[in-house]
Amino acid sequence: MSIPSTKPKTQATAKNRAAAGFTLLELLVVISILAVAAFVAVSGLEQDDGQWRLDETRNRIERIRSAIVGDSDLRVNGAPAISGFATDVGALPPCLAALVDQAGTCGGVAFDYPAYQVDGATGLGSGWRGPYLSVATEITTGLRAIRDGWGNTSEGDDAENFGWSRFDTTGGNVVIQSIGADLIPNTASAAEYAALDFFSRDYPPSPAASPADAPDPIIIPEDYQVDISNVPVTLWNGTTGDSEELDLSFCLRLTYPDPDSGVAAGELSVSTVEAAGAFVGVIPAFSSMTVNVTFADPPPVTSGLRQWQLILATAGVCSATGEPFNGHTPQLVTLLPRSGLPGLTWTAGVEPPTGGEGEGEGEGEGDAGGDGTGEGDTGGGDTGGGDTGGGDTGGGDTGGGAI
Repeated sequence: MSIPSTKPKTQATAKNRAAAGFTLLELLVVISILAVAAFVAVSGLEQDDGQWRLDETRNRIERIRSAIVGDSDLRVNGAPAISGFATDVGALPPCLAALVDQAGTCGGVAFDYPAYQVDGATGLGSGWRGPYLSVATEITTGLRAIRDGWGNTSEGDDAENFGWSRFDTTGGNVVIQSIGADLIPNTASAAEYAALDFFSRDYPPSPAASPADAPDPIIIPEDYQVDISNVPVTLWNGTTGDSEELDLSFCLRLTYPDPDSGVAAGELSVSTVEAAGAFVGVIPAFSSMTVNVTFADPPPVTSGLRQWQLILATAGVCSATGEPFNGHTPQLVTLLPRSGLPGLTWTAGVEPPTGGEGEGEGEGEGDAGGDGTGEGDTGGGDTGGGDTGGGDTGGGDTGGGAI
């Protein structure tokens, strides 16, 4: 006879426990862990998003800078590549819209730049040849705009400066600034500014002590302008004998792009500036003398391919008709910012230098009526009868001589 167990059933089977599910406490713990993980993940994403937008703002500012003054690190055949709005047009853009459109309005003032063209006779070119920024057309606004990394817009000048809170070219400097993530310009209070998170501050940053002020410029005049105050002109005697006593009076003329020159449609938008130079004396054989021609009040000349020419002068007064000085032809010269100025050379003398007796066909007559035997203006030029025997190639730019 079996006796029934009197032991109480105090433990549930594994199957019963599984059916019972999680306790309330266990659920609360799990939910808390998930909430913390989600918070950390979202915070990280927001931080990453802010950093990406700030980096994108930096990149776009650099693109704008390169569009205006070119890329200083770019080289073509070992030489700095000359490009950008300032080089082509000869000035800074009045607003960002001028970098993507040839005509438009900036601050209520219309602009309409002539298209870039090259003069076939001189090789000097000027004009607008953009767009200088490669940007897509926005679906919502229809603008070809380059905005900051936050995609900010502005009510007043959105079509001109594409939501950037500042774009100013006063004094030859270029200042640009984004209002950042909070869409609010910097407060004037240094304490309030310090309390802002990094991504809410305007960028590039303003001075911490006066956060409402403009930031440092991204472009200064030395980045795109060339100082032409003093230009060296070399007077060269390439003959075997000393020159005669010389009494030279000439002017140096520079032709450069100028959007304010007021030219008619279809013409090169250029201006000229002149300065007088003089030399009295003898130049020894196979020697040179250098005269520094000083522009007393030089205009702002941008870097790029420009044109020099020596013209006649009388008592320091430049020829009103621009008559060339002793047949001197215009020269194209590349002017670079923060670099020494390339000078000009004028050749004087009556005999060809050693190693050149008018060879290179010897048939060029030249403008001054050289007889093709190494004479001409300057005694046959550098190699007899011009630069290479009667001008550049035996035909004579200046009939034997010049530079």
